[in-house]
Amino acid sequence: MVSLDGFIATHDGGIEWHVIDDNFGANTTDLLTSVDTLVFGRTTYELMASYWPTPAGIADDPVVAGYTNALRKVVV
Repeated sequence: MVSLDGFIATHDGGIEWHVIDDNFGANTTDLLTSVDTLVFGRTTYELMASYWPTPAGIADDPVVAGYTNALRKVVV
């Protein structure tokens, strides 16, 4: 998920526009089951790495956590 200018956050670093609903969850699962590598910028990687492996991340969405934690990652 990235805008045409290569960013996910607003100019001040916010991601309030990012809405997580049932449709988003289904699309995320579909995406994660169809790839073998995730590509992140450093900041996004650090955010993901600080959440998905934790008990809270796993409890929040065990399917997404499982794929996110298991897939190979490339950080740019």
